[in-house]
Amino acid sequence: GEKAYADALKAEPARALAGLLTCLDPAAAGSDEVLRAQAATLFRRASVQVGPTEAAWSRAGMQFQQQARAMLLAALGAEPASTVRRILVAAIAAVAVAAIEQR
Repeated sequence: GEKAYADALKAEPARALAGLLTCLDPAAAGSDEVLRAQAATLFRRASVQVGPTEAAWSRAGMQFQQQARAMLLAALGAEPASTVRRILVAAIAAVAVAAIEQR
């Protein structure tokens, strides 16, 4: 559950975040609004630095970050539910802030 997710974020942040991104596709089999909202929320939280530990997003690597930005924008364009779109916008904003802070 939560411990496995936290461990994955620490050990392999890009892989864990990529897993969340795959859940954002509304056309994917088994995808529903609740799942996409949860995945977007977890992605946003993993993109924000809380306390002294570096955010998973910052440790995921530049190549992954570039791909993830494109995937987030694509997910936003394809998302039919307004509640999930709002969460995706917050996730995109968190990623933008992280990019500014990395400079």
